[in-house]
Order: sequence, then C-alpha cells, then structure tokens
Amino acid sequence: MQKHILRLLSLLGCLLLLGGPVSYAQTRYWVGNSGNWNDTNHWSTTSGGPIGAAVPVATDAVAFNASSFTAGGHTVTINVAATCASMDWTGVAN
Repeated sequence: MQKHILRLLSLLGCLLLLGGPVSYAQTRYWVGNSGNWNDTNHWSTTSGGPIGAAVPVATDAVAFNASSFTAGGHTVTINVAATCASMDWTGVAN
C-alpha cells in the first residue's frame, strides 16, 4: 500500500513540475501610426494586421516596419514601463 502511495506522489510531483505555466515569446507588430505603447489599438500579431493584440511583455519581440506608419513624423509614446525581448525597425522610412 505504501509503495502505491509513494508512486502516486512521485507521479503527481512530476506532473506538477512539467505542467506549470508556460510562456511563449511572440512577435508584436506596431500598427496605426502614432500612439501610446500600452494602447492595444496599436498592436497586432501580424504585420499590418488587425488591432487588439496584447501589449508586448519582456519575452516578446517587437517589430516596427513599413506597415506601422503611413508617413514620416509619427511618434510612439512610451507612457508606461515598457519591456520587450528585442526590437526591429527594418523597413521604417523615418
């Protein structure tokens, strides 16, 4: 009986270790010209895609590209403590 309980507890322990929360890095794309960093109306999961993606977190890659701005002179305002794993500005004209 004790062997079975010990095996069950060992199995349960392994499942808890392996089944904990997992965070996967994602790429967030800036869209819609000027705006505040924490505004989900400026984040998308695809380049030029629909708005409403979550604001980037420390594990996410951030991309600004030709689909981010329609013309020069736009501003991204960092109005909160912002973090990201990387930032790419390839394709932005100015």
